Amino acid sequence: MPRLAVNAGVPSGRRRSRLWLWLAAGGVLSLALAVRFYGLADRPPGTWFDPAYNGLDALRIMQRGGHVIFFPTNGGRESLFVYLLIPAIWMFGATPFAMRLVTALMGVLHVALLFGFLYDLPSLLPATDPLSRRLRQQRLWLATIGGLLFATSYWHLLVSLRAERPIMVPLLAVPVVWFLLKAWRSGATRWFILAGVALGLGAHTYGAARLLPVILILAALPAAGSWVRAARSDRSLLRKRVVNLGWLVLAAMLVAAPMVWYFVGHPLQFSARAGSVAVWNYVGAPTEVMVEMARNVPRVLGYFCCVGATTLYNGLPDYPGTTPWLAPFLAIGFVGAVLNSRHFVHRLMWVWWVIGLLPSITTIEAPHPLRLLGAIVPTAILIALAPFYVGEWLTTLLTARVRSSGVITWLLALVAGLALVSLPGTWRAYYVEWADSPAVRRLNDPAALTLRDAVQAHTRAGDSVYLPLSRLDDPTLLYYLGGAYGRRASPDVAATDGRAVVIAPRRDIGDTVWVRFAGDTAVLLPPLTETGVRLVRAALEEASQPLRTAEGDIAGWVARVAVDPGRYVETPTRSLNVSFGALRLTGIRYPTTMDWQAVSQTVDRAQASQTLPVTSYWQVDVPVRDEYDILLHLLDDRQQVWGSGDVRPNGWVYPTSFWQPGQDTVAVQHHLALEADGLPPPGRYWLAVAVYDPASGRRLSVTGGGSADSADTYLVGPVKVPLLPPSDEILEQARREDIRFGEVARLVGVVGVAPTMPGGERLNITLLWRVLGTPAVDYTVFVHLLAGDGSYVAGDDAQPLAGTYPTSIWSPGELIADAHALRLVNTAGVPLPAGTYHLAVGMYDLTTGERVPVTLADGRTVESRAAPLGEITLVSP
Repeated sequence: MPRLAVNAGVPSGRRRSRLWLWLAAGGVLSLALAVRFYGLADRPPGTWFDPAYNGLDALRIMQRGGHVIFFPTNGGRESLFVYLLIPAIWMFGATPFAMRLVTALMGVLHVALLFGFLYDLPSLLPATDPLSRRLRQQRLWLATIGGLLFATSYWHLLVSLRAERPIMVPLLAVPVVWFLLKAWRSGATRWFILAGVALGLGAHTYGAARLLPVILILAALPAAGSWVRAARSDRSLLRKRVVNLGWLVLAAMLVAAPMVWYFVGHPLQFSARAGSVAVWNYVGAPTEVMVEMARNVPRVLGYFCCVGATTLYNGLPDYPGTTPWLAPFLAIGFVGAVLNSRHFVHRLMWVWWVIGLLPSITTIEAPHPLRLLGAIVPTAILIALAPFYVGEWLTTLLTARVRSSGVITWLLALVAGLALVSLPGTWRAYYVEWADSPAVRRLNDPAALTLRDAVQAHTRAGDSVYLPLSRLDDPTLLYYLGGAYGRRASPDVAATDGRAVVIAPRRDIGDTVWVRFAGDTAVLLPPLTETGVRLVRAALEEASQPLRTAEGDIAGWVARVAVDPGRYVETPTRSLNVSFGALRLTGIRYPTTMDWQAVSQTVDRAQASQTLPVTSYWQVDVPVRDEYDILLHLLDDRQQVWGSGDVRPNGWVYPTSFWQPGQDTVAVQHHLALEADGLPPPGRYWLAVAVYDPASGRRLSVTGGGSADSADTYLVGPVKVPLLPPSDEILEQARREDIRFGEVARLVGVVGVAPTMPGGERLNITLLWRVLGTPAVDYTVFVHLLAGDGSYVAGDDAQPLAGTYPTSIWSPGELIADAHALRLVNTAGVPLPAGTYHLAVGMYDLTTGERVPVTLADGRTVESRAAPLGEITLVSP
């Protein structure tokens, strides 16, 4: 009875209006829900790599904690969407459904917000305007059409099920505009603050949200003068509006402050994503940029009537974002909004639409549905407003009798009907022609689903499963498995002989880095030794079985291994303790000698390409929030770079943000590439290690270790590129010697010593050294010309091979041809006088001047530690 008493006071017309409102809203939202939730889990099956990256970041926060404002990887991504994924992944696991659920709900919420905004919009317009009065009378039609346009839109459906963050921009744009209009109409401070909060949240969504303030300012500028003039007559009103706008700006800045502060510290990230797809990065001259953007204009406009996306992942190439028969109403709505530009709301709509096109016009792959999302809201509003604009024009042309005939109502019913009629086409385009097409299914990597199921089946059965890092590093597969298994890195695992299984994408795989799944943990191992690699390959080649997708394609091969490959992992050949911020380099494994010169003689140098295999071993002292790159360069003694092996440590599988203090020892494999045209000559080289922060563009400082080349680089080495043996011609010309120089080498031959030479000439001598041992000192070799009394006349002092092949890299048994040149002139450059001179050779430590002991063939030692090479007679030139 109380309920009846309340309703008794409500006029029946008002009750009917409310009933129609709830019926319309319920119907539109039910339709939006049905269209978006049909086949949400598997239409299409699997997921694309872009959504998978978002899921991986959500898993990172779930498993490692920490607060992240911006993810610099994969082009750079704001974090709000990632945080919104966490509850769904927590409830439904790391599945495509969990991520699609979030954006599907956002799509339905978007429909609801647009419905509510359009229903409220007429009350926010000037009451004196005839068009505003018609909008008030037909507000339910306006809201219903806008909601239906979104609920049945192919474009909106496509982005609602993409599991990507761009949909957040138009979703937030509705409350930004709604709250701002309510704030200006009512003057209530709370609406200004709410508008500022919504605007500030945009900074945490997607780069296109940065256009929202631009849209509002451009739309407001023409009216700024009239607003100020109106407020001058009422100082209190002016003061109140300024204060309220201040609250809006303050609220927006406070909410956006974390992101703004991040970009202040990482300026490269602000435009990294937008810049990577901008037209000017793909064409040359400014005129070509303008031409290409001009070509993009009809392409983008075509998306609203005639053409689809340019890539299959973004939708069908022949299905436009707006149903063709609604395109005329969009054009009418745009023209009507322009003609009514004297009113802020109408001006806002066409400015909003035009600015929303720019992200696609200025980038590649136009038209791009995601980059056009800034225009999706004004598109629906302009179409919904079109019948009202037509009605306004008709009132100026037709008689009052015709004006009252309900032309506007019929036009509204027509637009609503066209929106409903477009639903079968939307359904067929998305769920039949697109989601069920084999090409789209393959884009979503169905093999990853098959491999996921195989890994989980074997681990549930108690097996240890080995999967190559290169395959697991695929974001889609890693997302599926990363949510089911905890990750760590260690060289030590408990061997399970007889229960080890290898799963690989192909049978002849030669990968050395594998991830071991056992129980509920995935362990990243160091590279396998040659024995381990042979063990895996033998099992795959001899007894593997194919794993097939639902389409019948081979996703991979599975084989059981008798001996657990985890027994055979590489260990560091050199222990280190060098810190780069929170990261600590604890060891490294690298070949100390690389014989590229021998390789270059057996292959075409134009086709030869060598890599230096290096593995660095790392730990962290405290949790790391950022994801760093490990830089590795091959340098010679002059700091010239001959190769590089920079990596993101273990890709997405185990980046630095996952490393656990006190638990992980992370092996990072580098393939230091050396191109054929730049094969390094024989000599001594160094591995230069650094840690780079791609978000800030800076390297981390080095502390500890005692061999830092600079404040941010640590040198490891040496790496030796050996000499080729002396040619037969040199060996045949050599005069035999047998002089021992300590424990360093024997001088076994000399080439080029002539008994007579003119003064002023150049004496070219080649010393043949047979290496006895590898000294720790880089000795300098001297060849001196001495006068009869033993005094120095001329000579050449240099480390072997002009300093490029120092004694500290000599190997026992190596035969080295060391060339020296003596100019037979005095210090003034005047030719030496005729006479008899003596040649002497020796070695000394440049830092101390101490010479290496010399022992002649008969066992006698030379007191001067300069071995005699005989006399030479100079004659007048």
